[in-house]
Amino acid sequence: MSGSQTPAPPPPEECPTGLQSFAVQLRRMTGEFNRIVQEFAQAHGLHHTDMLALIAILDGGGPDTPMTPGRLRKQLNLTSGAMTACLDRLERAGHIRRVR
Repeated sequence: MSGSQTPAPPPPEECPTGLQSFAVQLRRMTGEFNRIVQEFAQAHGLHHTDMLALIAILDGGGPDTPMTPGRLRKQLNLTSGAMTACLDRLERAGHIRRVR
């Protein structure tokens, strides 16, 4: 008998379709994504909320559906004052431009 044996797969009730393995990989990917976002935010002097707003703006509705402060506020669940402060920071930093 050789020294290398393949470990037995987990019992079906523990990992019916590789779902547990997928969940672990998804958590690792999410952690890495969050680390990259945090590094970008720190490098550009942005708050976490600013990053969420930028992502939402970039993912917005497209050219026919512009992102409005009201839509963004609802999406991020912020007060109107917090949304205004966030947009002011993003505009001062040159990341967005507001138009009527």
